[in-house]
Amino acid sequence: MALASVMFELAGECPKCKQPLPINGAAESVHCSSCQNTVETPPDFWVSMLSEATGESLNFAEDEGRGSTIMGRWGTVKLTYGKLGARCEPDCKTPMPPEALAEKLNAGGGSLFCGACGKESRVRPAPAWFSAVHPAIVGLACESHASDSAGSVEDPKSIRFHCYGCGAAVPIDGSVRDVSCQFCHIELVIPDPIWVRLHPAATVARWFALLEVGDSVGAVPEDCWEFCDLSADPSGRMVVAWHGDDDGAAGHPCRVGAISAQGMLDWIQDGVEFSDNTDLMVSPQPPRLVLIDREQGFVRYLDPSDGRPVGTVHSPEEDDDGSALNVRDADHLTIDWDGSFLIRKWWSGAGGRCLKRFSADGAPVPVWPGLKLGAGEGGEDPSWTELSHKPVRLPDDAHFGRGWDGCFYVVDEKLAQIAKYTREGQLLGLLDTGIDYCRELEAFDVARDGTIVLLFEHATKLGDSHYPHILRVSAAGVVTPWLGPLFCEDVLIGAYDDKLEVMPDGTVYVGHQFDSLRIFAPDGSLRFKSNATRRHEAEYLHEEIAKARRGKKLVADG
Repeated sequence: MALASVMFELAGECPKCKQPLPINGAAESVHCSSCQNTVETPPDFWVSMLSEATGESLNFAEDEGRGSTIMGRWGTVKLTYGKLGARCEPDCKTPMPPEALAEKLNAGGGSLFCGACGKESRVRPAPAWFSAVHPAIVGLACESHASDSAGSVEDPKSIRFHCYGCGAAVPIDGSVRDVSCQFCHIELVIPDPIWVRLHPAATVARWFALLEVGDSVGAVPEDCWEFCDLSADPSGRMVVAWHGDDDGAAGHPCRVGAISAQGMLDWIQDGVEFSDNTDLMVSPQPPRLVLIDREQGFVRYLDPSDGRPVGTVHSPEEDDDGSALNVRDADHLTIDWDGSFLIRKWWSGAGGRCLKRFSADGAPVPVWPGLKLGAGEGGEDPSWTELSHKPVRLPDDAHFGRGWDGCFYVVDEKLAQIAKYTREGQLLGLLDTGIDYCRELEAFDVARDGTIVLLFEHATKLGDSHYPHILRVSAAGVVTPWLGPLFCEDVLIGAYDDKLEVMPDGTVYVGHQFDSLRIFAPDGSLRFKSNATRRHEAEYLHEEIAKARRGKKLVADG
């Protein structure tokens, strides 16, 4: 078990007495030592307070930390956090051996004694609900109760307290603040100076979250300057391309990384610069990742095992006649089964937008078997009912792509029509879907069994917004609404999701930014969401969708 450790010092404010409220461990409620009030700290509290800090800390240098003041629905909370190995606190600071921590966690938790000073520290597996903070958290160390960090408590018998009325001695034990005189029977309140001696204020104590990081090179970022695209490598691991908030050691902000199921980065590649108008795709033959920069005009191949660049094809600067692969300003493009590129754009001399095909190394090849180079490029764009075999021009509003079933698909922007072709270009059929609720198609992909998965913006507003939704069309043409707030109340996708990838088995990758990254199994169950997505849901999305649904209901009822 490879462990990383994140340090926390956390203090809120008691909503009853307004005194500082040290929070020295993970619990669903905290006891205020000042007024004896119990303050609820549900899972949503922990996600809001620690989720972003945990992910951020994992990318810090060792011993690097930060402080912040968080103001919001939970009042004012002061937080110090950082990447710091678990150690004996507060005085000795001797590091705890990682193997000893792992052994305690594997044994179900227990006490760990400092080899230098002998102090006992508690180590335990993280409660199940705490995984919402970060999916890699497996344990907690050095937590303390409020009483553990408080000053020494005086013996109640040594404290003299007299009745305000008759002057008689009133015995107190510190369990309650309201007492009565046993002689004159008037009600009394133990004054602050005495109460504090019986209940010394707790102080903030440092504690640690333990995370299983394996062989990862860091945590998935919590946010970025520009999220470019997502895809999946041949093994099914999500891969993302983004621009970071700073240039870092690479001297530029461009990053590509593979995300593990625990929300960690298995590898990160910062040796390739690319613009924010870049697509990330997977080439089936040979299996490799492909960066396609439509602004700078290049195709770069990456080894899916580590992101290492293994080849580049540059687009010509000026010549745009189709004599060489040119991805600059391409309207649509896809990578076919043989690794060739199908590109639709305005080509000089073609009289409009049309399809051209290029080999993996950038050489022009016929669009379809049996056609000559340049054949079919002239004329007008066909209507949907005019589509024929081996098309070179497509309807003006068409999207297209290659499916894992080997077929070529052309989809209407409003989802009203879907055409299916063999890989040789033979038209298999044109489906009239009957869909009349698509405002705009964002992306689509096709599983090996021919199921088409479509991400689109729904024409019906929910509250004041049009939300993304996902539907599926089976190989037999059956349309099934699947995910999105108007289709399903239990499972969320992001409010701005516009990127989609489907694996051969029907697993769906969908997202927009680091705070909206999800993977769904073919049955619709959630397999993964990033740490930032968890936080975004807890802090914003659940409430926003609930408000929108209430507003829609009121409008409908009216």
